[in-house]
Amino acid sequence: MRAPILTKREFQIIEYLAAGITRDEIARDIKVSPETVKLHTKNILRKFDSASVRDGAADIQAFVRAYGKNGLGHQIFNTSVTVTAVIDPDKKRAQWEIKSQGYVVCGVVKDLTLATIKHNHLTNLLMNGVVPEIVTNSSSLAEYRVVLDCPLDQGKPIDRFTNFTEWPPKEAAIQEISYMTGTPCSQL
Repeated sequence: MRAPILTKREFQIIEYLAAGITRDEIARDIKVSPETVKLHTKNILRKFDSASVRDGAADIQAFVRAYGKNGLGHQIFNTSVTVTAVIDPDKKRAQWEIKSQGYVVCGVVKDLTLATIKHNHLTNLLMNGVVPEIVTNSSSLAEYRVVLDCPLDQGKPIDRFTNFTEWPPKEAAIQEISYMTGTPCSQL
């Protein structure tokens, strides 16, 4: 399922729908008529290709978990992601390229970020051709950011291209490569 683009009011109402709140309760809480809630609900269901709230419940709840006010904080839906990691034969270096395309589902995207677990060292990091700043650098996590020249509004396309070189700790070999989940090098 592609994440639909919702209006501000639809975003407000979908949070209630995901929580199982009735039309009358939603109307009372946001101070509109039940018929207005019904109209927005129909529009939401059309965007989710669902006949009823019950029919679309799983998709609605997944959407709210990802993009909702109290969800995971995602703003972008990726329509394609290509990850290429080339490991040197001696396992002393891996060259990464991560390309993704998508669109802004909610809010305004002002920057690109990359978070990495710090078991290996990164060099030559570029995000859309720009050297990012380090915003978090703890013992286990590094987060990098590039501020966009022009913020991207809801519905706008976004292309990301990230490349870097990954090095293991001194005198070690790369044991695992990881993009979301780890893959032991012996399985590559």
